Amino acid sequence: MADKTYKLNFTLSDGTTQSVQFTAPQGEKGATGATGAAGTSVAVSNVSESTADGGSNVVKFSDGKTLTVKNGSKGSTGAKGDTGATGAQGVGITNITITEV
Repeated sequence: MADKTYKLNFTLSDGTTQSVQFTAPQGEKGATGATGAAGTSVAVSNVSESTADGGSNVVKFSDGKTLTVKNGSKGSTGAKGDTGATGAQGVGITNITITEV
């Protein structure tokens, strides 16, 4: 590994600054550690959902542990939108004839 050079800046009590530069030698890479133990898998066993403002959703896992996620609060009502364009004029019926078939 390559050595690393650092620069330290100091501000002294009289307001002046000084800097010191030094090179730190880097050691060799250490040996790889032992492999960790295998993890335990879990699955989601139940989800309780809340639709209430400020309520909480609870996720239950197969190992019996739970995770609670609080619902956010409702946001404020937005500004009223502009009125949409007028739709096309419909066609009226002026005469209906009913005949027996």
